Amino acid sequence: MRIDPHSYTDDRHAHVRSLAWEARVDFPTRTLLATATLHFDEPSSGALDLDTRALHITRVTDDRGAAVPFELHAAEDILGSRLSLSLPDSTRSVSIEYRTAPDASALQWLDPAQTAGGKHPYLFSQCQAIHARSVVPLQDTPQRRITFTAALTVPAPCGD
Repeated sequence: MRIDPHSYTDDRHAHVRSLAWEARVDFPTRTLLATATLHFDEPSSGALDLDTRALHITRVTDDRGAAVPFELHAAEDILGSRLSLSLPDSTRSVSIEYRTAPDASALQWLDPAQTAGGKHPYLFSQCQAIHARSVVPLQDTPQRRITFTAALTVPAPCGD
């Protein structure tokens, strides 16, 4: 049963406890190449629906490294696309490899000319409302609070 009209999160599915996120910034393509590892409250199996917006999913694996079947559904205007996973028995976590869209609603890309120094590009994010799903696949609802770690790789000299 969906618990939020603005999310695909289903209360009967696994509950995500934490997120470990790793991403590499690609300024020329205005995308992030990322892996989101979602850890569950308890070992789970069966369906899991996640919220996404304009993400290109390349691979999903479980905590044992096995491929997890997934389907990225057609986008809806407000909600974005539902990412449906089929979790094998006793799955403790899943890792989702993906790429963001150049026009991700949570990301703002500035050209060097738009910055104070005028030499390097700049990126910032703004994830309130339901924009986080354009950066990471997750249960994007206030009904699910999670902890997270993040590692962002930025090309030199921007990462200095």
